[in-house]
Amino acid sequence: MKRLNALITNWRAVNDVGAVARVRADALPEGFDYPDAGCNFAPSCLACPLPRCRYERPYLVPVVRQDMRTPKAHALRSRGASNEEIQQALGVSRRTVYRLLARPAP
Repeated sequence: MKRLNALITNWRAVNDVGAVARVRADALPEGFDYPDAGCNFAPSCLACPLPRCRYERPYLVPVVRQDMRTPKAHALRSRGASNEEIQQALGVSRRTVYRLLARPAP
């Protein structure tokens, strides 16, 4: 009986003139100014290079950060920089420099 009442109520909300039915229970209200503040990867969400939002998939952040640093580490190494110089330039630990250089150059 409860299900039938819910269906009737929903039908009335959709078919009544002037009534607005919500599309989904978790739908955000329209006409609201949502700030696009971005994150530390991009100044705005629309300009973000990540395939998924870092706040939706937090485990992607270290992988993307490492992918962004690998070419820089290899470029510094090709210019003859030592591990310590690469470490200081990228702001990472000595072990991270070894990990970055162990990955194939892009």
